[in-house]
Amino acid sequence: MARAAKVSEGAAARAEEGASLADGSAEGEASVAVAAGNPAEGAASGHFMYVLACADGTLYTGYAVDVAQRVAVHNAGKGAKYTRPRRPVRLLAAASFATKHDAMSAEARFKRLNRAEKEALVGQAIEGRPFESVLAERFGLARP
Repeated sequence: MARAAKVSEGAAARAEEGASLADGSAEGEASVAVAAGNPAEGAASGHFMYVLACADGTLYTGYAVDVAQRVAVHNAGKGAKYTRPRRPVRLLAAASFATKHDAMSAEARFKRLNRAEKEALVGQAIEGRPFESVLAERFGLARP
């Protein structure tokens, strides 16, 4: 189950300035245009941890094998119970992992961080640093 944290005005502003990873062009649709490349393109693993910004200013973290499809499911109201009343959601960051275990482990570790720590990590990804590297450095994981 995902936990949420309020997004600071600074993080929300950076996301609104075009640094967000999903344009939310229409409800139920999400085109993913990640600053560091589309997480679904060229990734052999197919295991991702992702962070969404909800319409109410909270963060949602999850696991998916297809991030763009999962964001679309959230925006269609068929995703997690937490995101249904908090639509539309925008993808802020996604990290690719070699195994499902690694992705879910990173998700669990990320969820244990406080709001300021989450915003700092997501902010680095929004600024163009690969989210995998940001998480590897923070959690002491093997570099991707």
